[in-house]
Order: sequence, then C-alpha cells, then structure tokens
Amino acid sequence: MKKQILSIFLIFFFSFNCLSQNGINVSFSNPSNNQNFALNAPLGVTVDASDSDGRITNVRLFLDNTLIRQENGAPYEWGADNSNQADAGLQNLAQGSYTLKAIATDNSGASEETSISISVGTPTTTSGIAVSFSNPNNNQNFALNAPVGVTVDASDSNGNISNVRLFLDNTLI
Repeated sequence: MKKQILSIFLIFFFSFNCLSQNGINVSFSNPSNNQNFALNAPLGVTVDASDSDGRITNVRLFLDNTLIRQENGAPYEWGADNSNQADAGLQNLAQGSYTLKAIATDNSGASEETSISISVGTPTTTSGIAVSFSNPNNNQNFALNAPVGVTVDASDSNGNISNVRLFLDNTLI
C-alpha cells in the first residue's frame, strides 16, 4: 500500500494579539485535536503550560467535564503518558466522541483553559486520506506580530496526495 506523507511549512505574520490577559499559556501537545483512537487503545495526555508573569501551580485535566486528576508540577502528563499513574478515567473508553479540557492555574490564582475533541473507535475518514496540523497546537497563543509556523501532515493509504490547500478565515493562502 502506497503511503505518502506531505509536510508543508508556512510562515505567516499575524497582526493580532492572541496572548491571554493573565499571561498563562496552556495547550495540548498530546493528543492532537480530533485524533481518533482504536477501542481499548491506551490514551495518553500531555499538556504544556507556562506563565509569563509568574509560575504554574497546577494543571487539571477533565474528560467530558469529569476531573481525571490534578498535576502539581511539570511535566503535566496523564494516562499512558504518565507511567506513575493509572488514571482509570482514561482507560477502556467506549466508542464515541469526547472532550478533553485542561485548566492551568498560576501562583496568583488566575487560570486559563483549553479544550480539544477526540474520538474512540470511530474512523475519521473513509477515503484513506488523513490530514492533521502538527504545528501549531490547538488553541496555542502567539504574541502580537509574532511569526507563526504552520505544519500540515497529509497522507493517503490508498495512493498519493496531489495537493494540500491551506485556508485562513475561509481564504486560501
């Protein structure tokens, strides 16, 4: 079976401010938004969190608004990404769609949250084509006028990828 992976790296210069008001930046590094998992596959979660004007004191992970566990120090890892914790809420998930939410809190009590969607046992494509962003992370924040790198991975288990088009606010880039 032919498989071709196509990575495109584009740099854009945005003129808007995406930093949160409290200096906290929180994002999922694993899994990626809309990632599909096989039934009974181990689910691992890793969250990146930082605070430009203080320090992160904890990150709480929720699955469909149910608290999985709070991590009080980096690395912020749960399930299969953390061999020291069982995290039963992330094991043996039934087929369906789920929302993962991470809430990071800093030393002054301010917090910022981010969410992604995942699915279990549900194929994301039927054509063999898979497309995902490997950079930037979902809900990642950027400083005003900072360059933003975009990496898109595309593969086709049934053939070759002939092109990838990238849109920003419904405008072809």
